[in-house]
Amino acid sequence: MLDATSVIDNNNYDTNMAKKKAKSAAAPAKESAKRTKKPDYEARVGGKRVNLPPPDLTTLGGRIRAAREKAGLSGNAAAKACGINQGYLWQLENQSGLDPTLSTIVVIAETLGVDPADLIPPSPKGSRKVAKGG
Repeated sequence: MLDATSVIDNNNYDTNMAKKKAKSAAAPAKESAKRTKKPDYEARVGGKRVNLPPPDLTTLGGRIRAAREKAGLSGNAAAKACGINQGYLWQLENQSGLDPTLSTIVVIAETLGVDPADLIPPSPKGSRKVAKGG
């Protein structure tokens, strides 16, 4: 049997549910608008979004990163397409002192649609690497 208080409670419940539905329907629109406003260079570090500086085109890694971003590939997608480990590609892009083989540079360049010579930065003036013959 229904009494007056149960009818009032049902009315409040219906009103509250309608408010919640209206709120949740409006929330995704706001979030998707926020997602479209993305800086040029953004990455996730430790689960947090951080802005990265533009790639340094004087380094091999910076040139690889610039070519990868121009091709519209993520680090993971580029690594898979190249057949190399994603961590290794990240190291090439972000750490100095790595010396990848020529075949690795060629595979990366072909995957990204650039000439391998475009990935290799020019040597600083006055410095030369001379291979010792044996």
